[in-house]
Order: sequence, then structure tokens, then C-alpha cells
Amino acid sequence: MRRGDRWHCTRPPSAGGPCQAGPLPDGACSVQRPPCVPVRSLSALRRRVTRMVVVAVIGLVMIALTGTDREALLSPGPLTFQHSVVGGCAGCHQGFDDGPAGWVMTAFGMAPEGHGDAACHTCHDLGDHAELPHSRPAAVTAALTDVAQAHRAEHDTETPFEFRVSGWLFADADAPTSSVGCATCHREHRGVEAHLTEMPEGACQTCHTAQFASFANGHPEFDRPLFNRRPRIAFDHAAHLDRHFDAAESAGKAPESCTVCHLPSDDGRAMLTASFETMCASCHQADIAGTGSIGPAGLRFLAVPGLDLRELKARGVDIGAWPEWSEEPISPFMARLLAADASVAAALDRLEGLDLLDLRDAAPADIRAVATVAFAVKRLIGDLLADGVQAAETRLAHGAPDRRGAGPTADQTGTLLGYLPMDVLAAAADEWFPSLASDLSRPFPELPDPIPGPKPAGTDAPASISAPDQSTILAAPSDAQSDILAPPSSDQSDILAPVPDQSDILAAPSADQSDILAAPSGDLAPAVDQSDILALPSADGLNTFQAPKVPADEALAPPPDTAQTPPVARTDLASPPMRIEPNVTPEDWMPAGGWYRGEFALRYRPTGHADPFMRAWIDIAAAKPQTEGGGTLLSVFSGAQAPGTCLRCHSIDRPQDGTAAGTGGVNWSPMDYDPDIRTFVRFAHAPHFSLVAESGGCQTCHAVIRPDGPGGATAFQEQYLQGDPTTGVIAGFSQPTVATCSQCHAPGQAGDSCTQCHAYHVGTFPTPTVPTRMQVPLPGQ
Repeated sequence: MRRGDRWHCTRPPSAGGPCQAGPLPDGACSVQRPPCVPVRSLSALRRRVTRMVVVAVIGLVMIALTGTDREALLSPGPLTFQHSVVGGCAGCHQGFDDGPAGWVMTAFGMAPEGHGDAACHTCHDLGDHAELPHSRPAAVTAALTDVAQAHRAEHDTETPFEFRVSGWLFADADAPTSSVGCATCHREHRGVEAHLTEMPEGACQTCHTAQFASFANGHPEFDRPLFNRRPRIAFDHAAHLDRHFDAAESAGKAPESCTVCHLPSDDGRAMLTASFETMCASCHQADIAGTGSIGPAGLRFLAVPGLDLRELKARGVDIGAWPEWSEEPISPFMARLLAADASVAAALDRLEGLDLLDLRDAAPADIRAVATVAFAVKRLIGDLLADGVQAAETRLAHGAPDRRGAGPTADQTGTLLGYLPMDVLAAAADEWFPSLASDLSRPFPELPDPIPGPKPAGTDAPASISAPDQSTILAAPSDAQSDILAPPSSDQSDILAPVPDQSDILAAPSADQSDILAAPSGDLAPAVDQSDILALPSADGLNTFQAPKVPADEALAPPPDTAQTPPVARTDLASPPMRIEPNVTPEDWMPAGGWYRGEFALRYRPTGHADPFMRAWIDIAAAKPQTEGGGTLLSVFSGAQAPGTCLRCHSIDRPQDGTAAGTGGVNWSPMDYDPDIRTFVRFAHAPHFSLVAESGGCQTCHAVIRPDGPGGATAFQEQYLQGDPTTGVIAGFSQPTVATCSQCHAPGQAGDSCTQCHAYHVGTFPTPTVPTRMQVPLPGQ
């Protein structure tokens, strides 16, 4: 501090006190020390440089990402060819166009749909459970897991060590995974030619219960059936290969290889079945046409049922004109048309088991039912003649809606009628029921009230027949000689015996010369009457072919005056018209199929394979429960000699559970191949043809199942004895084995990765189509 003109140091003793030199003249401390300058360490310098570099990089990145080339700078590699047109990074990565802020939000799950699977689903429709394993519900996967665990316990499969470690670290192999991201299996940015479905060996088995070292070492045997249902077409390979193809009548007709009947699909995965015309018609066309069949080749459609007309008349029942000699039964087709009326349906039910040709023991109610059905038959034919298809459409729609819940259309009804020509029905009606119009115009049928019951036993013999009168012409002769074939008696009633009265005009002449053709003999030569105008001339000159005998004195006399007889005009009688009679029966006249008329029935002969008439009626018969008469109608088509023999090859499915119990569907076509359906196992047949051509062909992998014994039925045939298509399924040939496949599928050869034979996503995945709006040019454009 300054005191007067001098500076004094006031530093306290605690700080060291004043120094000896004291302050400088200007008051500054005489002790001067330089300031402290810190020296940074090497680590401090690195941190500072790092911060500066990071700031610089962030700045450069921010500048780069705001430019037009940011996608090229950020891309880790080119996309595959399939994804090369997705439209940049934003096509798959959400939030890319939102900039760095959006990336941060997406990375930390703060943005909606913050994962890449949502973008995959915009193009790939993998069902409602796309994120779950195999695109299947968790319950289904859990059930499959239980089956796999039971299989592993049964076969005591040992899990390799590397898979046990993988299961401990990453997943629980005994429980279905909740979800699997698309990028888990499909890795992008590996090049244009990279395969998106390729996975590392063993990647599939990481989550699976049944784990093994490789396909050839530990893969479970193919113990599941080749098909989950029996074949729709009942074609027995063993029977055809061992019996039919070797038969003499099959020479030149039997196929020489499997590819005659089966060809690969367009994608080569499935084997399709050829058409009937290609593989079956050479041997079985005659079976459909009915050539050589034991029974009729045509189906009895409309028929006049045979009735005991004598008994109906005896009971006082008037059914009008009815063919007396018909013995036809009521056809199931006619019963189906008649049953539209409830009263007729009840009458038909009552006639079950009743012999319509012998009604002597029929009860009055049975007689009433017979009369009701008889009138219904006439009314049916009358309605068909008057209204045609419309009449049948009403009857067919009654009580038998189709599977869509509506009755048959006019086109369907025409098919069910086989497009029956009106002229054929009209001609049949004219012959069967000449008075049909008058019968239908009056109250009908006319029944007594009450209807008499059956006559007591022993009262049927006519009262006029008795033994003594020898009325039986073949009986032993009696005194009256009523048997005309007996030896002659006194009355000579046997016209073939030698009789004295010469009643036989062809016998030798007698005194009365009753045989006009006999030659005169003896004193009987000049017959009195000379009734034979062709005989020799007699005295009276009655023989018109002889010149008249005229007396000599009248030979030159003029002719008498007689009136001139006018000339008789000759009238040529018209001969009956010539008629060409057919040399064949109506059935043989229709070898190509169609309608023809028998004596008392209209029959339909199949027109060939897939006849629409046969198919329509078999569909109705198969869809109708057997308890409601479906079995009766179906029996018309199911016999070995049934017309068309349709059901010898086409099976009918009648499941025994669910809502379809008792009904079924006819398998008109083989198994359909839908390329949109994906299953766990996939196999392409086409690439394997060249490999098995020299080693046995298709039977290299599919051995035909032979019969159990000589002449015994095969298991293939037995499965069609019941209606359930999923019981006792036998395809007719065996399935491949792991040993057969592993001969080629090994590392370094054909490969043995899981994805070669197994698909991950299972279900129906149709190929998406591009919706295109049609543009119609305006006038003047």
C-alpha cells in the first residue's frame, strides 16, 4: 500500500511476510513469476482429434445424405433380380424417406410398422399368419410338434451336439416359435444372382424337434402315406399290369410306358393323368357303348309298369286303357319324377315289395296305391307332352335342391331329361295309351267304395270247369269224344280221323262228291252239279273255259237279238304301300347312343364317355342320402353290367362324419393339380426322368403293390368297398425311400439341403395379377 510517496509491502506473515527487496517504485511486487502453461497428454490429444473427426464425418454424412446419391452410398450391395424393381431403399425400409430423424425412430421402434416384414407383405400374400412358422396357426404348429416329439421318442433319434448347443443359446426346440422375421431366412444385398430361399445347412433344424446330421444320415423314413386320401379314379395298376395288359385282346392296345397315361405338369412338379380318350378308350369304349353286354345297353327311363289288370277289374277299379302285356317295373327315374306329389310318393312307398303283376292278395289300401300310381304315370306323360321341360323342371326341383340351395335350371333339367325328343315320347304315348287325353279329362281313377278285399283261398277256379264234360281237348277220350285229337269214335268229332261222311274236303271223293278238287271216278264221273268250274267239261256245258256245244241246225243261225252289254271298265286296285322293315333292333340301331323305344319303355343309351345325362343323374343319386332312396337310384348305375359302367372307375365319397354324413360326391376327374397350393414336400418329376430311364423307369421309386394272393383282391380294390375316402388309403404303388433318394442327393452331387425338397410357407398362395382398367376410346379418338 502507498504511504505518502513510498510503497510498502503488507503481505501478512502467514503468507511469508514482506520480502527484503520490497515493492518496486511503481508499487509492483519485486518477485515476478511466469504464468502456468499446461501440456496436454497423448490420450487427451487423441480424444480431441476423435471428436473433431466425428464432427467432420457427421457433417459430411449429413451433407451426403441430403444429396441425390445417398442410396448408392448407403447400399451394402446390389439387390437380387426379383427385388431390383422395388423402387429404391424406401420400397423395403420404412422411414428411409423421413431422413435421419426417421431412421432413429425406426431403429428404436418408435415408428409405426417399424420392421421390414410389413413391406414384404405388400407384394407377397402369405396368408393371415405370415409371421408364424410355415404361415400356419400356432395351434397347428403345436400339434405337429407333438407328433414330431412322439416320432422322436419312438425312433430314439439322437440330436447332434451342435443343434443342442444352438437350441440352448437361441431357441427352445420343443416349443413353436412365436414369430419369424422374413430377413431371418431371406437375406438380401448378396448380388443379382443370389438365391433368396437358400439357407445355411442346419438352419432349418435349429427350431425343429426332429434333428439329424444330414439327409443320408438320420433323416426320418418316409413313413407317411403318399396321399392323404384314396385315388379318385379306381384304377388298379397291379390288375392292369399283371392281367389285362398281358391278355390277348389287349395286344396293340396296352400302353408301353407310364408316360402314355401320365405326363408332367407345366412346372414339372406333378404328374397329371391323361384323358379317357387317350389312355382308356381303346379298351373300354365298348363297355360304355354296351357292346356285348349281357343286359340292355340302355337305361330304362320312362316305362309302363306291368299291372295285374284282371284283379283290378275284378275289384271294380277302372284305370282306363293300359297295356295288357307289360311286365316292366317302375324305374327309379320315373319314381323320382312321380314323387313330386306327396300322395304319389306315399303310394310308391306302399308299393315297395308288392308284386304288381299278382295283386290277388293285395289289401284294399294296396289297390288304391296301385290306382294312384297308374294315374300318376298317365299324368306324368301327359304333362311332359303338354309342357315339356317345364313340367319336368317343376318335378325335379321339388324336394331336391342342388348344393347351392336352388332348384335346377332349364338347361340342367334338359340334361336330366337327356333332351328327350317330343316325337319319341308322343309315339310311345300313342301306342301305350291311345285314350290318354280322355282318361286325363275325367275323374280318375274310378274306385269302388269300399274297395273289395282279396278273395278267399280256393275261390279262383271258374265254376264252369268240371271233370265229366271232358272239355279239355287234350284229355283222354270219353263217350262224347270231345277230344278232337283222340282216336275216332262213333260221332267222328275228330276232324283229323278217317270219317265215313268225308267231311274232310281234302279227303278222297265220296258219294256226295263234297271234295270239289277231287277227280271224278267210275260212275260218278259226270257230276251232277259240276261245281268245279275248272273241272273237265260236262254235258250241261257249264265249264266256261270250254267252247259251247251248239246243235248242228243252229250253227248257221243268226245270233239272237240281245241288248249290247256295255264294256266293263277295269279298275286297278291300289296295292298297299311298300314298307322297309329294319333289320336291327331299336337298341342296335342306336350304337352311338341316344333315345330309343322298347316295347313298353323308353330307354337311353350312353352317347360315350362323360355323357351329360348319365353324369347328371349319378350326381343326383350320389348326393341323395341312401335312407331317402338314393341307394335305389344309384344301384341302376353301380352294377358290373350297368349301362355305361360309369361307377366301375369313378368312385363316390361318402364321409361318415360332419354335416355331409350319408351324402357323397362323384369323382369325375382325377386329382386336380393346383400350382398355387404349397405343401411341406415338393418334388419335381421332370428332372428325374433322364436319371431313371435305364434303371426301371417310374417303378424305380414307385413299386406297384401286388395282390395278396393268387386271385385275391388287392388292398387297392378293397378301399372302395366303403365310402370314406380317408380310411385305409392305398395309392396302388409304394412311395420312395430315403435310401433311394440319398443315392443322388448328397453333398457334391445333387445336394441335400432342406429347401430342395421342403417348402417353408405352406398354404394357397395365388399369383397376384395386375389390376388394369380398360380404357374405351371416345368417339373421334
